[in-house]
Amino acid sequence: MSREYDVVVVGARVAGSTLAALLGDLGVRVLLVERVRFPRSTISTHFFRGAGLVAVLDRLGLLDEVLALGPPRITREWDFGFGSPGPDEGPPQRAGDIGFGLSVRRAPLDELLLERARRCATVEVAQPATVRALVRDGDRVCGVKLAEGGREVDIRCRLVAGADGRHSTVAREVAPAMERSVEPLRTLYYRYVAEWRGPNGEPPDAAEFSLNGDEMAYVFPSDGGVTCIGLSASAAAFAGFRTAPDAELARRLEAHPGLMTRIGASVAVGRTEGGPPEANWVRAPAGRGWALVGDAGWHQDPWTGEGMDNAGLCAAHAADAIAGWLAGATSEDEAMARYGSQRRELVDASFDECTSIGRDLSQLAPGPAAGDRAAVLVTGMSATGKSTVLDELAGRGHRVVDTDHGGWIDTAGDEPLWREDRMAALLTEPRPIPLFVGGCVANQGRFSDRFDAVVLLSAPQETILERLATRTTNEFGKRTDERARILADLREIEPLLRRRATAEIDTRLPLAEVVRRLEEIAGTPPM
Repeated sequence: MSREYDVVVVGARVAGSTLAALLGDLGVRVLLVERVRFPRSTISTHFFRGAGLVAVLDRLGLLDEVLALGPPRITREWDFGFGSPGPDEGPPQRAGDIGFGLSVRRAPLDELLLERARRCATVEVAQPATVRALVRDGDRVCGVKLAEGGREVDIRCRLVAGADGRHSTVAREVAPAMERSVEPLRTLYYRYVAEWRGPNGEPPDAAEFSLNGDEMAYVFPSDGGVTCIGLSASAAAFAGFRTAPDAELARRLEAHPGLMTRIGASVAVGRTEGGPPEANWVRAPAGRGWALVGDAGWHQDPWTGEGMDNAGLCAAHAADAIAGWLAGATSEDEAMARYGSQRRELVDASFDECTSIGRDLSQLAPGPAAGDRAAVLVTGMSATGKSTVLDELAGRGHRVVDTDHGGWIDTAGDEPLWREDRMAALLTEPRPIPLFVGGCVANQGRFSDRFDAVVLLSAPQETILERLATRTTNEFGKRTDERARILADLREIEPLLRRRATAEIDTRLPLAEVVRRLEEIAGTPPM
């Protein structure tokens, strides 16, 4: 190993290996440092777009090798819950000239990128090795203290590029100014499944997005015959994930009716992965003798799935700027200003929107047409809390119709049914304020498409049994035969309700939170 290089790149995942390879292609002498051996996975989003990392892989001449791993080309997307139950078909996101996106697991992808950098004659790789500290000449960074194989050496260079992630050693050492900062907002967990099929039973070729209030589920067909299924939830949900990640992910995915049946038919592979909510920030991109690329310089919540695109694009911009300076085409200051400007364009295109909408993803659901407010069906099995919720909504000034009372039920047949003439008339009336209709009857499906949202209230079986035993406002469920009927309905009827629902709310949440979510679904501020 030499003791002197043009650039030392710290971190050899997407941003670092891309930067090293692009610089190496131009004859720049690079030392690429990685602290762990590959292949090794890392918690990450998997999805990247044609105009983002796919284009960077194409520039590297690596796209065919990535496609050989077997990821299907993502040529469309399916949406659920964005104004209709779905599935609604749409084009792939930012497909660019290449025309498709991809989803690839990080272990094989990162190894391909590292080997691509290693193929450059002027790139050396130190792995496993650790940067202990930076070397300085006055206020300028001029190298690193590298620990490898039980010894520590000083490596000199003209620039140190930190591509070592959110908890970057390089960033800690240079203490860059913080350009933007937003508190932690969300948590995201995912797992892989095999034997996934599209909404119509077809082999997967689409990303899928399912919105349920403030939660979004994702489906990304990936390499190796597996599909990544994930869910983004508010920061408060992390406690449940930390305790029982597999069970919590499965429970929350059940609230996404467009995915639920297919998830049940798939085969789980490996364990659920994820992590705690983390702060969102943008650090200054460069200084005297140093630069930050990828997550080392800019981190935002992964709910938008833009991390891998941003890492690849930032690395490409940094490589172009650094190479121009080292070749004498520009000064260092001009090169770093160019990189900073290009990175700022990427930040401006996504950071504020990501952190603003990330506070509550229900903002993504379109509201009702102007002049007519939403009609929301609130349904669910006995003891899930429908009456309590409806009473609270009425107390807040919303129009509420509880169809268990007031002559809405036709009892002439074997089972209670809505009087369809009355319900049809109700749903054609002008709605200057939101309308919440509560009920659970066999013919409500005839009116599903007349409601702007169908919300299933649910609770675990043990919670329902406890409520039945203790409630004083309704005697139904006190007898053994009635409880047996309720449990049978939970097994047989609730899955049918879930399939038609556009959102689901667990009524173990505080009443105020349940009502707040319903108000958000109705597209109205709390009253």
